[in-house]
Amino acid sequence: NFIDITNDSLISIAVDYYKHSHNNLYKGMAYFYLSRIYENGGRYEEAIANSVQAEEALSRTDDYYMQALVLENRGDIYVEQYKFDEAIELKRQAIICYEKCNNKRNTAYTHLRISSLLKLQYPADSVMYHLDKARRIGLELNNEELLYMVENYRASYYDYAKEYDKAITTLRNAAKQYPSHKPNADDYYLMCRIYHNTGMQDSALYYLDNFYTPLAHTQSDIETISFFKSEIYKAKGDYEKAHTHLFEYVNLGLL
Repeated sequence: NFIDITNDSLISIAVDYYKHSHNNLYKGMAYFYLSRIYENGGRYEEAIANSVQAEEALSRTDDYYMQALVLENRGDIYVEQYKFDEAIELKRQAIICYEKCNNKRNTAYTHLRISSLLKLQYPADSVMYHLDKARRIGLELNNEELLYMVENYRASYYDYAKEYDKAITTLRNAAKQYPSHKPNADDYYLMCRIYHNTGMQDSALYYLDNFYTPLAHTQSDIETISFFKSEIYKAKGDYEKAHTHLFEYVNLGLL
């Protein structure tokens, strides 16, 4: 039901039932979901331990999709622990499993996630390799939404590398090339950030107020708005407004 839970009382029944079973698929799934529950609760070491148990059981099956989910999710846990090399390696293994079950969509999205991690510490060609892999899959599937996302990630890399003109050009070209894509909050936030980084604070505020804010719904989005406005007004030299929004951000985080 898409409800994140942190209590293991129900899934533990399944784990206890299947841990001595020869049904490695259900055993692996039970350990995987127990791992997810520990992850939701921030208990990462326990999440990793159960993820390894899940991988071991699923390795005795030919369900490559479940194997990929386990590997990729453990990579996400490592990201939370800032263990980026370990996360990248697990996601690369997940790609192999997705390819074995011909899941091209998930293969492409995992390439995108790897590209995002690589930009933190690796050269541009490593990032572009995975972006181009995802783009080729998008073209093969004729999936404009995926193709737009590739260009969004590309623009995000250019922003990170401080190549702001390339970032803006990439986003504008993607909007023209893939008109079926309906811009979302992440798209507008990236544009805001690029304008902020280039010193165009009024443009950053315009996109933030008129495009990003109406699409923002989660607590995290609302916190982002307050913090970002604080940064923009600080750059504009309006320290009173900057302090007001920073105060909002701090208090939102305490809710």
